[in-house]
Amino acid sequence: MRVHLVHWDADDARVRVAALTALGHDAIYLPGVSGTALMRALRAGTPDCFLIDLDRRPSHGREVGAALAASPATRHRPIVCAGGDADAVARMRALLPDAICTPWPRLGTALSRAQTLASTRPSSVPPPRRETRFATRTLAQKLGIAAREEVAVSGAPAGFADLLGPLPAGTRLTATVRASAQRFVWFVTSRRDLDQALGRLAALVTTQVAWIAWPKGAAGRRAGITGNDVRAAGLAAGFVDFKVCSVDATWSGLAFTRRRR
Repeated sequence: MRVHLVHWDADDARVRVAALTALGHDAIYLPGVSGTALMRALRAGTPDCFLIDLDRRPSHGREVGAALAASPATRHRPIVCAGGDADAVARMRALLPDAICTPWPRLGTALSRAQTLASTRPSSVPPPRRETRFATRTLAQKLGIAAREEVAVSGAPAGFADLLGPLPAGTRLTATVRASAQRFVWFVTSRRDLDQALGRLAALVTTQVAWIAWPKGAAGRRAGITGNDVRAAGLAAGFVDFKVCSVDATWSGLAFTRRRR
């Protein structure tokens, strides 16, 4: 069976590819490909199933899985999700009930199930209803906030903590922006704010996720920046964007990670 491995760590991915080969499968992995380029490659490929790693933090497996399930080119192919803690697995199952979730040691059994599905599943499968995929997701989940994370928030509007919804166990919000945080959420309203935020984040972010939020153009206030400005400035500062999110009726957010050398 042709298995396309979706993974965000090249060294670990090589180990997984070797394991897939040992199980008798033809493994496909694209090192260094992410974001839009990854989704384009996944839609253009011809695997029998997709295997998504849920171990890595931050893991973008839920976003990739949702996109695969929604695309006419890929939604008829089984999705296997391997690894991940209990919270990550629960969120994936809530988002994609048809996905096969398994710990890595039981991957062979999960792939056998996927192979059976691949041979019997019709080529035209309706996409999951949008309201089913997203209605149960809180803002904290959309921002990827995980258990026991320190989340540094700067410039947030009043009521932002309530807007997040229930936080995972052990998660702590702080107004102190420091390198010990696992996630940053920074609100900006002008180019000056944006440059200051990125200058500070450039000195702090290594493997963490940094969200930059800006006012929507139709939010009833004159915004000095747009999403394109935020993306361009982030790229120039050495980051790469991977996800966009509507924070509320006023704010949009773009998630960045440090660009790999």
